[in-house]
Amino acid sequence: MKRLFLSIIVFLVTAQFSNTFSQSLIRSKNPIVAKVGKESIRLNEVIHFYERNNPQSDYQSDDIRDFLEAYSLYKAKILEAYASGLHNEETFIQEINDFDQKAAPAYWIEKSLKEQLLSEFLERSKTEYLVSHVLVRLDNNATPSDTLQAYQTLLKAREEFLSGSSMDSLNIKYSSRIRNNPMGGRIPWFSVGATVYEFENAVYSLQPGEISGPIKSQFGYHLIHVEDQKPRTAGFYVSHIYFRNDSVSQLRVDSAFNELISGTEWSDVVYKYSDDRQSAINGGSIGLVGNNLRYPLEFSDSVLGLDTAAHWSEPIKTQYGSHIFRVDSVEQLELTSERISLLEQQLRQLPRYNLDIDDVVDRIRKSEVVYELMKNDPIVFSSDSLIKESLGSITATLFPEYAETQSQFFNGLLVFKLNEMNIWDPASVDTMRVREYFDINRDQYIAPNSSSTADPSSDVAQDSTLSDDQLFDQVFFRVFSDMQSILEDEFHNTMKDKFKIRLYPNRIR
Repeated sequence: MKRLFLSIIVFLVTAQFSNTFSQSLIRSKNPIVAKVGKESIRLNEVIHFYERNNPQSDYQSDDIRDFLEAYSLYKAKILEAYASGLHNEETFIQEINDFDQKAAPAYWIEKSLKEQLLSEFLERSKTEYLVSHVLVRLDNNATPSDTLQAYQTLLKAREEFLSGSSMDSLNIKYSSRIRNNPMGGRIPWFSVGATVYEFENAVYSLQPGEISGPIKSQFGYHLIHVEDQKPRTAGFYVSHIYFRNDSVSQLRVDSAFNELISGTEWSDVVYKYSDDRQSAINGGSIGLVGNNLRYPLEFSDSVLGLDTAAHWSEPIKTQYGSHIFRVDSVEQLELTSERISLLEQQLRQLPRYNLDIDDVVDRIRKSEVVYELMKNDPIVFSSDSLIKESLGSITATLFPEYAETQSQFFNGLLVFKLNEMNIWDPASVDTMRVREYFDINRDQYIAPNSSSTADPSSDVAQDSTLSDDQLFDQVFFRVFSDMQSILEDEFHNTMKDKFKIRLYPNRIR
């Protein structure tokens, strides 16, 4: 029972509100259907709670009538918990704070940040850029002086660019080097998701011809120049027959091409000739080729220049070797539901999607609606740590849906703890009551044909030589478990009497 009730609390917090309602129930009248103490309970309140707990699409008046008593008892227990001071106990307050520390950031991430990320990702997917950059490499543990030097180096490079120097010369002059090659340079056409987020943000903020200031990323500091921008070019999903560059490759290319012309199935020619054995088992498919930095620009240009109407291409030489290509399909760029789903899957694979509470705090500081809250309570917003501590109340203030979830958890936890005290916790029960139940039902707790060899894991007494007190101690928890329904009925009757619960099920029509 205890686990079941806890599951219900969690379910109430996570269940989605159902918008459907039986035609036989008329909300507009909203009569009083129960009274608990001085509090009147109206039909809409019961229906709303029922729908959160039972999010199915179809139910009848009888279902609500049957639920009415349980809901009234739930309300009575909340009143009793407050009267008992449970809401002021330190352990209860800590559990509520723990809930807010987990639930509030999750709510911001799911309801605000991720929706914003997806909207941004979809919009950026429509455009692609050609850029050049200078990169000064910095480790994560770089000293402040190293960071300042990198920053000033790029400011100097920027001034030289504005004075007429080319990005190519600045890359050679200022970029860090790997194996004596500058780490910056020209980046071929690309679109959203192809670079680290900080770099992408800078690119999408610039117009063609503009140059950024120093931009920090995980690689160091960048100076970025946007050379050109255009609408996204559709990529091709292609298959190929690949031939390495060796002394007999041309003979094999000619043989494969002739077999295709003579009518041999594409998949058979691929399997027989292709040196790309990994793709050969899939008919030569290499997936999407386009302006996505997956392949060098020369290779992508070769593919994007293919005739989509042809059954296959003439043999083409690239930096990898020779290929015979087949265009399987063309990438669809229109934002259909299928396209949005595909882009969302791509977004979920990127590091930017792994948000945490620091991202939430940053979002809160940039949110316009938070400015009004800051006027009323500037101290809370004076530091990130105070924002994190107050995140539950901030979220509840800005989002009514979260406030309801928070209230449901708060009340559910109160009722759970009250039930634990009065029904479920063996330490809180009157031991004499349990002993009376044991004495009346003693035979149920002694195993037949008892012997002196006892099994300590058993929930029945197996040693008939034990005294009644010893027997009772041995089976106490089973006896207590068997009494649960009795204790529950007694406690519910106490609640009904104390709060004078009155039900009016006939008003539910």
